[in-house]
Amino acid sequence: MKSYNFFLLWAIALLLSPITSLYGADAGCHQSIHQHLDTAYLPDRAVLNTKYLKPGLRQYLVYTTSPGVKKHQNMRLWQRKVSVAKRDNNKVFVIEQRWLSSDSTRFEHFISINNYIDFLPLYHFQQSRRGLSAYNWYSDHIQAADSVAGNQKKGVVLAFDRLNLNWNLDLETFEMLPMDQYKIFAINFYDAGIDTPQRLVYKVVGEESISLCGSAAKVPCWKLFMEAEYKGMRFTESFWISKDSHELLMEKDDLGNGAYRYKIKLPDFAVSTL
Repeated sequence: MKSYNFFLLWAIALLLSPITSLYGADAGCHQSIHQHLDTAYLPDRAVLNTKYLKPGLRQYLVYTTSPGVKKHQNMRLWQRKVSVAKRDNNKVFVIEQRWLSSDSTRFEHFISINNYIDFLPLYHFQQSRRGLSAYNWYSDHIQAADSVAGNQKKGVVLAFDRLNLNWNLDLETFEMLPMDQYKIFAINFYDAGIDTPQRLVYKVVGEESISLCGSAAKVPCWKLFMEAEYKGMRFTESFWISKDSHELLMEKDDLGNGAYRYKIKLPDFAVSTL
């Protein structure tokens, strides 16, 4: 009987040994198992916590660096203002954006309206040197807002085969994600008027503390990572989101060939034009 028990324990240990190695020495496999289990699909699953998205102004310094160039390029100020309002007696988010620079031809203005409960898009407007476009956004299609004067997309309709979030509001979306180690978010994003919707995969790749602009204090952040391809060009994006306040503090984009684009959150007291 004792020998049978010993053999049974040995067999169990042998069966469990791969699991032990996964959770022990082979940390990479451990992570892959967790990532497989912890994938959230948006907006199919209502995982966004809209209470994390605080009304107010966010301002970012945006610039690009390139190999062999000893100065920052394409420096711009990016303002994003989040408000809560009523539309057809329903509570909504209104997000207004302005891109400012010394070159007035590069001015851009965006207005987006989203459901308060689930952040699904309802309306999107954008104006730049390329012209003006405005869309009413529905669960199964997007349609040009023909009532908007000067809308260059008048008559345009694009059908969706699934729900999509507004890619122009990616930073606000990230602030509402339930971040955790090993978490993966597969997000259906659409950049209004450009090509077709895409499912992009964002992975929480770890924790990292960074300094705020103008302060030496370190802020613990989740680091979110994405890699994708657009018109044959591979690129990656990394985001640092405060673990405490859920604010997106920094973005770093690898544009290829040694070029990087940075978006650095500025102090709240910076002057606003919104």
